[in-house]
Amino acid sequence: MLNITYIPTEECTLDQPYCNVERLETKGKLTKLKRGCSSECKAGCETTLHYTRCRSCCIRSYCNLDNSVQRCRTCDIYVILTVWVAMVVRAA
Repeated sequence: MLNITYIPTEECTLDQPYCNVERLETKGKLTKLKRGCSSECKAGCETTLHYTRCRSCCIRSYCNLDNSVQRCRTCDIYVILTVWVAMVVRAA
C-alpha cells in the first residue's frame, strides 16, 4: 500500500486550472497515486484485465487533497448501463 501522506502539492496556473488525482490499482491494491494540474478535466475510470485507472478533477485551489477517484467505480456501472440502454433504444 502506498503512503499518500507525503505526496507534494502544487499550485495550478491559469493555463492549467484543473487539479486532478489519478489512481492506479492492480489486483485491487493501490499501486500509483498521482496529483497534478491539467488544462482539461478528464474524470472517470477505465478497467482492463490487469488494472483499474481512475481520475477525478476539480477547479478550486488544493481541492484534490484526497483520493476521491475511489468513488468512480460505481459510476462505471451507470455509464455502461446508460450506453447500453441508449444502444438498445436506438436499435429498436
